[in-house]
Amino acid sequence: MLGRSTYPREYPDASRKGIAATVNAFEKLAGGSTAPPAPIDPVFFSNLVIALESCFTHRSRGIEEKEFARLARTFFDDIEKKFAD
Repeated sequence: MLGRSTYPREYPDASRKGIAATVNAFEKLAGGSTAPPAPIDPVFFSNLVIALESCFTHRSRGIEEKEFARLARTFFDDIEKKFAD
């Protein structure tokens, strides 16, 4: 598959919604708590990183450094705000 340098606006929005749905499902399993059990937390969020990465597997490497870093930073800032003590 060829690398991509652009995505339709709907694609990252749909990816974001999918990740958010996964986090919401996890919160329901944790009894609505925003503080998940410590042993599960690193594994769960590591798998979310892999899921997010797989959404953009065929991105162009020249653009990756700029755009993906920005998207990842925003994503993790949101996660940290939600789950920070």
